[in-house]
Amino acid sequence: ETIATLQRQMDQFATSAAEKQHALDACTAELQVKELQATEGEKSFLVLREKYQNACAGVADENSAGLLSLPEQVDIWEKRERDADSKLNQCQQRLGYARDA
Repeated sequence: ETIATLQRQMDQFATSAAEKQHALDACTAELQVKELQATEGEKSFLVLREKYQNACAGVADENSAGLLSLPEQVDIWEKRERDADSKLNQCQQRLGYARDA
């Protein structure tokens, strides 16, 4: 009788272990899918972050300008205007020096 009881317990443990192994396999497959999605999400995030940083740095084009808010776009255009004015002033000064020399 003790052997029969032990055999039943062992069968129950084997069945429980098989069920848990099946659940573990399903979770492992789900984890692999989630890890793949996370990796793709990270890649997408890095691309968008790079576009945003380029846009903020003033390298904005029509494609990346949409990533910026209107105030950020205005700031970039004002920065470009200041840079252009500065270069124009430098060129005018150089022209003046060249004429004087």
